[in-house]
Amino acid sequence: MPDSQDNCPNEVGPASNNGCPENICALNDVKSFGPIYESSTKIGFDWDNLQGNNGYVFEYKPLSASSWSSVILPVNTTNYFASNLQPETSYRFRIAAKCVNGSKGPWNNGYDIFVYTTYPNCPENYTVPASQQHPGGRTYIINAINTINFYGSLYTNAIVECYAGNSIILGNGFRTSGGEFIGKIQECSSSSNKTVGTFQRINDEIENIIKLYPNPTSSIINISSTENIASWVLGNNFGTIYIKENAKYQDVRSFSLNLSDYPTGMYILKTTLKNGEVISKKIIKE
Repeated sequence: MPDSQDNCPNEVGPASNNGCPENICALNDVKSFGPIYESSTKIGFDWDNLQGNNGYVFEYKPLSASSWSSVILPVNTTNYFASNLQPETSYRFRIAAKCVNGSKGPWNNGYDIFVYTTYPNCPENYTVPASQQHPGGRTYIINAINTINFYGSLYTNAIVECYAGNSIILGNGFRTSGGEFIGKIQECSSSSNKTVGTFQRINDEIENIIKLYPNPTSSIINISSTENIASWVLGNNFGTIYIKENAKYQDVRSFSLNLSDYPTGMYILKTTLKNGEVISKKIIKE
């Protein structure tokens, strides 16, 4: 009998190709493909490892483009970070498993993400140009040691929070259409700046920034972070949103969720940090 991860009707070929003839790619599409990290230049994905894979083909492109950027990944890889992305741009990502015969299995359904702008953490001074737009449905955090010059625009349900040590200047070109602008004078420490190099280092940092416990859980789950949190959203892989909250204070680094009344299954917690990065974690409700 064929196993659940191939599409070969008869087990008549070599075991290295899941029992299928060598001219047939026996693998199905990749499951549980979703983002684990989002910034203005990088998007990280992970997925379930597919038995019998000979590596993976990871592709992405702006929705407006016709050609894909393609990356070949080694056997049993379960995450990848696409870099050098353009902010304020919608991208599509997809993945397929490679077979031993050099062909690949079917593409998964893909994943579309709008890459939002994130800002550097605590530069000496920072200027937001008039050309910079801030679409709704997201909080943007901008901070500087001395001065922020803001000439950009924000739209319905967008929140822009500016924190500077000396002054915040709204220049010609600033406008808001249903958005909320918050400016506060407070100290900003540049010691929290991060320099991230390799993809593995990014992945290691993600694992360490947000911690969930206990996971799995039957009721309360606690979330802790090494960095300040702006907001969080609890949903599922089908786009349903169950909880959406903003942090009530500037230095929130922990919170708890009560899942007692929720059905058993897998949930996705997307935590937005004060620097604009978004980290996604899976929660198992028992």
